Amino acid sequence: MEIGAKIVGARLLAEVEGEGLVSLLSALRELKNAADGRGFFGVGELDGLIPASNIAGQNAAIIIIDPLSHFSVHRLAEVMSSLLLTKMKEAGKAVEERLIKDMTGLVKMTLVHIHVFRPQSWDSLLSTLKSLPDYLFSTEKHRSMNRRIHTLALEDIDTFYWSLRSSSSNATPAAATSQTNSVQAASIRLTRHLLDLSNLLSCATILTSHSSSPTSFRPFVPTSWPQGIQPTRLAVRRVEVLKFVPAICIEDAERERQQRWEVVQQSRFEAWKVGIGAKDGTGFVFKIAQGIEIEKEGP
Repeated sequence: MEIGAKIVGARLLAEVEGEGLVSLLSALRELKNAADGRGFFGVGELDGLIPASNIAGQNAAIIIIDPLSHFSVHRLAEVMSSLLLTKMKEAGKAVEERLIKDMTGLVKMTLVHIHVFRPQSWDSLLSTLKSLPDYLFSTEKHRSMNRRIHTLALEDIDTFYWSLRSSSSNATPAAATSQTNSVQAASIRLTRHLLDLSNLLSCATILTSHSSSPTSFRPFVPTSWPQGIQPTRLAVRRVEVLKFVPAICIEDAERERQQRWEVVQQSRFEAWKVGIGAKDGTGFVFKIAQGIEIEKEGP
């Protein structure tokens, strides 16, 4: 009888699947946010271009890697304020001085949980990524300890591409191969750090980059991702203003010039999904003014 119980116990133990703490915490977050019904970005048109996600984006913190100092806190505050005002008006609430004061305080409080790092070299970038866990889990360095990380965003990741290539340049016939291998090795190190952080923090990772060609819409780095990882790629560009027709007369050109300038000033952009899983016509057009206004599906 005792031997039989041991056999049954051994069989049950073999059927138990081990789970790490990171996986358990991730599952709990998904269950907590599933009832919210919000998309990842909170913009229906944009959320429609990425895989379904239950991350709500509330009571969270964001990490931004900004090597070119393009990220503007002031501009973000303007967009947030504009969005809040729009939501209040849609809800039929009167926008009074007290309400505006409360919203200003809310925006200021939120900005505290946006952590911006500005590495100036590739090695500094990797060092920053490696040190993030120590920084995030320290109660003395910031006030976001009790918030989850919603997103790790790397702006202008192509900034260091040419320095990576030049670091391996030489006068030998194998220079091109050496440059390619250097970039690939750097890409592998980068994706390894990003995947480790994404798993540890249960957060999304967003990279922005200029395209390596005007037609393929592929970034300079990473050159590839590990097997089994399929990133979602979105292309964003300013809506093109039509050129003057051939042989246009000066009078017609002068009349159209002002109209064209008005179109340029509208700051209209288009975004759509590219690569695997993309469908023709899937995307949308938006304008950037004090806030962001979604126009229509496109491009």
